[in-house]
Amino acid sequence: MKREAQYTTKFKKWLNVHSDTPTVGAYEIKVTPNKRIPFNAVKEHQIEALLAVRYGKFIYKIPDAGWQNPFDLLIMSQQPAYVVLAFMEPRKKAITYIIDIEVFLAIKQEMLEMGIKSVNQDHLNKYVEKHPFLCQCHSI
Repeated sequence: MKREAQYTTKFKKWLNVHSDTPTVGAYEIKVTPNKRIPFNAVKEHQIEALLAVRYGKFIYKIPDAGWQNPFDLLIMSQQPAYVVLAFMEPRKKAITYIIDIEVFLAIKQEMLEMGIKSVNQDHLNKYVEKHPFLCQCHSI
């Protein structure tokens, strides 16, 4: 969890300085120091929330946890939704794939049909070539 929290801070900064990123969107971030990320790392409730952002209406009450919240409630409807898969190596930038939720689900289905329960960079690179606007790779 610590690795993901540290990476999320870098990802937020990266989003802030890249003007070509969406101004509204939802991101589910998964980080690994390994060569593969299992599909079950993205939980079903997270997929459902991303699909709600993309196609329905997602409403979230930010919990009052004792610190100063920016506001109380967030709503997103018909907005971009992504799964972010980051492959980290010590002392290097993370190779990061920003994948539209529909493309992620297509990758997951394709791999599971072949009996493969995780994804690696080689397979993701094929989707970057195939769907460059829906699946992107960056060093972050």
